[in-house]
Amino acid sequence: MARSRYQKFSGRSTFSVQQAYLGEDHLLVVDGVYKERAKRIRYEDIEAILICPTKAGAVVSMLAGLGTMLFTIVMLANLNNSSFVAWLIVALVTAAIFALGLYHRGSAVFGVQTAVQTVILSGLGSRRKSAKATTQLAQRIEAAQGRLTAEALLAAHEAQRSAAWAARGRAKPTTGAAVPPPIQPGRAAATNGPHGGQL
Repeated sequence: MARSRYQKFSGRSTFSVQQAYLGEDHLLVVDGVYKERAKRIRYEDIEAILICPTKAGAVVSMLAGLGTMLFTIVMLANLNNSSFVAWLIVALVTAAIFALGLYHRGSAVFGVQTAVQTVILSGLGSRRKSAKATTQLAQRIEAAQGRLTAEALLAAHEAQRSAAWAARGRAKPTTGAAVPPPIQPGRAAATNGPHGGQL
């Protein structure tokens, strides 16, 4: 598959061989190594860019930081022993993992959503990479769809709410519908009872 006209968007990760490329009018997602499966997602069909922060990166960074402190203490305790070099290497490795966690600002799941599918891009598993990818992809989407104004966003939100109410089989409440006032704590509600008195 010729990719000379594509710009690399995401590469392979530790647990995935997926790659993604930015084309002129679409995002190309390629899965596999020897037998590749390609999926084209047109920029004009993308409805949302999804970034979901996860706790995995924070947990790994915390464990690496604790390991660095522990191995440093053990290394200093074995300063005059032959095992000093081994403990030094282990401490440096855990320190590097901790530094990488701080640099990438934690982990995240990145994906794009269309009307018919949600595609997760596994090569963008950190918050730093996700933020950079969002900027790149948003420029392509805006070039294809135009910039979304606040009025258009509100209209789309109202249309989505109406569709959700219709799916439940109920009419959406009108904007001007009366909303009962909140009950003040410690005070009785001044509503009329069935016989004209107050409850």
